[in-house]
Amino acid sequence: MSELLQAQVRSIGEHYVVARLTTLGFIVGLAPENTRAVDIIAMSEDGKRNIQIQVKTRTEGRSADKGWMMSEKHESLVNDNLYYIFVTLPEQWTDRDQPSTFIIPSKKVSAIVKQSHKDWTSTLGRKGQKRNDTKMRRIKPVYSDSPSISSDWMEEYRDNWAVLGCCK
Repeated sequence: MSELLQAQVRSIGEHYVVARLTTLGFIVGLAPENTRAVDIIAMSEDGKRNIQIQVKTRTEGRSADKGWMMSEKHESLVNDNLYYIFVTLPEQWTDRDQPSTFIIPSKKVSAIVKQSHKDWTSTLGRKGQKRNDTKMRRIKPVYSDSPSISSDWMEEYRDNWAVLGCCK
């Protein structure tokens, strides 16, 4: 995927989340470009709830494992007010086919990213070789190579905006 297309997909995901948060009663703003760990800052209308959000976006059908790119830093980004929203854009976006989302607290994301990477590095590669460690990570709805992670671990977060402590 070209850099321009990646930037467009990322921007679409972030703006979709901003629109959804606004409809849920949050006052929302995009964080400045390249802000570490945060794409969106949101506050409840009464000012009592402040959250930070990192958005990860992919397009349906563009990744074989249906996952999102992460990195080693996501293993240690834990904050009670930090959430990840994983967005899947439909291949052909219509009024009936809207993006799907998973809204997950950073503590859960950190634990899954750590465990899945640990499981990955402790298994052999396709040709039976020991895997080399890398800074790259993947977060996926299903980890067929990680028996310690439930096969439906993401489902409780699917389009579950109430995780953010909100919702009209």
